[in-house]
Amino acid sequence: MFLVRWAATLLSLPLVWAGQLARVLQLPLSVPLLKAAWRVGGNGPVALLALVAIRQRVSAEAARAQAARWLALRPQPEITVYAGALALEAGELDSAHDLLARAEAMEPDREGLLEMLQLGVAEKAGGPAALLELAQHLESRTDLAPAASKLVREQLLWDALAGGRWDEARRRAARLWSIEDNPLAATAQWVLARRAGRRATWYDFAGRIKLTAAQAIYFELLGFLALGAMEDARRCLDTLERMEPSLAAAALARAPSKESTV
Repeated sequence: MFLVRWAATLLSLPLVWAGQLARVLQLPLSVPLLKAAWRVGGNGPVALLALVAIRQRVSAEAARAQAARWLALRPQPEITVYAGALALEAGELDSAHDLLARAEAMEPDREGLLEMLQLGVAEKAGGPAALLELAQHLESRTDLAPAASKLVREQLLWDALAGGRWDEARRRAARLWSIEDNPLAATAQWVLARRAGRRATWYDFAGRIKLTAAQAIYFELLGFLALGAMEDARRCLDTLERMEPSLAAAALARAPSKESTV
């Protein structure tokens, strides 16, 4: 059986490479090529590539429909978890819960998407407290994929900032910054500099990070919220609500205190 799977994977490689190249070049051909690669090789990560391409080139609804068909044909963890993520994005929490339970009964996926879905479901179902509790639980794991580990580190860093635990925030920000040029870590360093009385702007710390204008304002807004600078936070929020309302809502959801309406 192993030899059969190995041979099928080898046969699918030219289709995978061609599909990936077409995806990089933003060609519609990426979708049929990657779908064909999955049919030939039956490889979960390739199915994930195909579903992501469908979502990008067609729609999230088309990706969900394709994932459902493939789950009925050949259930795999990558397909299950991605279908759960799409359900969560669509606001269908019950469906996301069901798909998460199915994924947890399978072998772990290589991309760490299972933990990402766990965190997403925890936040939607139980709010910030449930998300924080799960992040604290996952922090001790040494086998997390980079994407899941990053999300956990960011959540714990923000909790330290929002809670005014400045030494912890400094330690967590330094660790995260040593791994990558992370905008939340830059925000934390800016907040700490401002608290120490240094004249500094958010861009002094995060200027080299490539972000859209709306994303930059989002992180600057988080910094002002952590500092309790409500006038500056309101200015940023007003701008962000005009530019990208979803980011404005996300920032408000992270506000340290629901009592202070920005």
